[in-house]
Amino acid sequence: MSNAPIKLQILLRREWRNAQGVDKVRGLLPALGITPTVGGVAAISAEIETEQFKELFGVTATATAPQPPGERDFGKSGGSTSPDLKVPAALSEFVESISAAPGHIYLRD
Repeated sequence: MSNAPIKLQILLRREWRNAQGVDKVRGLLPALGITPTVGGVAAISAEIETEQFKELFGVTATATAPQPPGERDFGKSGGSTSPDLKVPAALSEFVESISAAPGHIYLRD
């Protein structure tokens, strides 16, 4: 597995999908070893180191390699996959789900 941090997608519960909810969750993440990177209205993108991921979620993420351009796309970025992740107790009031972020496909017109 790569030494690069694992990217996470954190989906907020419907009632917390607002600026206050995003700010609240962003404030809780560092204590869990999670670094927020981007916040929207409904979700937060974040990163976590590989060892911290395993310690926090009890599972191992699998790195996915970037893919070269194909006939219908410009390629795919690398990412991670993992079994379903249990939302840590400190976040359960605010967060609906957390997942390892898969790679992105760069589409052609």
